[in-house]
Amino acid sequence: MLSWNSSIAVKVVLKSESGQEIRRLVLPKGSSTSCFDFHTLLEERFGLPLSRRITYTDAEGDTVTCTADEEFHHALTSKVCTFCVAPQLKTDLREGWEIVDHPLVECAVASSRANNTVEWTTSINFWVNGKEVKMQNPSPSITLLDWLRETRALTGTHLGCGEGGCGICTVALVDASGKTVPINSCLRLLCAVDGCHIVNSQGLGSVKTGLHAVQRAIAEGNGSQ
Repeated sequence: MLSWNSSIAVKVVLKSESGQEIRRLVLPKGSSTSCFDFHTLLEERFGLPLSRRITYTDAEGDTVTCTADEEFHHALTSKVCTFCVAPQLKTDLREGWEIVDHPLVECAVASSRANNTVEWTTSINFWVNGKEVKMQNPSPSITLLDWLRETRALTGTHLGCGEGGCGICTVALVDASGKTVPINSCLRLLCAVDGCHIVNSQGLGSVKTGLHAVQRAIAEGNGSQ
């Protein structure tokens, strides 16, 4: 039986595009090691980013992904001694949680990078749910939220507090570097999304085309918004 505080030596399979490498790692905190502790040790010992995916094979032969401390503690107390560490999986827009890997977004990002020159202009060019939008002389005062609702009829994005506090106006923004971030569309001016890709709830999925994993989870959990 493992002591909760005794150190544990585990085998770590480091996977990359060039292959895999097997290393040994000592967990000083033993079974009380958290997921964050493990990620930190991987970063300090092997120089791996904190975003790496950690998996192990359980007694039934299933591959389990560790995303919470409870899962990691269960693995350690079950005497799992081998962990696989690999880059995060790229997922499709309708199947996973990562938006930036969707083909439509990749095309938008690639096009934006190719035209990423700084100059004075009276036009903006961006994408909304995979569709390119080109505008001449847009109003400098209109917000992204108002434009989405009033011009594009994308009313799945709502107005709540109007101050960026409630989150009901949140949309996903992919910038020219490919980074995806949530933004408050009630505070973001339309002119400030030039070169970006905007995805709102209606761009994720629908009952007709298939729900996104986030939408499905909210529906199954009786979420209010």
